[in-house]
Amino acid sequence: MTISTDSLLFADANVFIEGLFIQDSAASILIKIISTGTFSIATCKPVIHDVENVILRKLSDDPDSLDTVLEQWQNIQNHTKLKVVPTPPGDLVEKN
Repeated sequence: MTISTDSLLFADANVFIEGLFIQDSAASILIKIISTGTFSIATCKPVIHDVENVILRKLSDDPDSLDTVLEQWQNIQNHTKLKVVPTPPGDLVEKN
């Protein structure tokens, strides 16, 4: 898979989680901008799994909210045309 790096942003789980749970946050605004096609966004499978685990953990006792947030998560993936790239090797990822 070839991905153009012109205006490509890599997002970690925090961007998606903040965008889903904090309305009008910097992350939610960024996701809205990306949805317009101004930028492309990429992430990797572990980030997808992290986001989904957080959603399930936070909302497991609230099925109505769980359904809503899962739908929003699906919309983010579809409307931003999220690209899932190979997971970078551990030695390339700086841990803070």
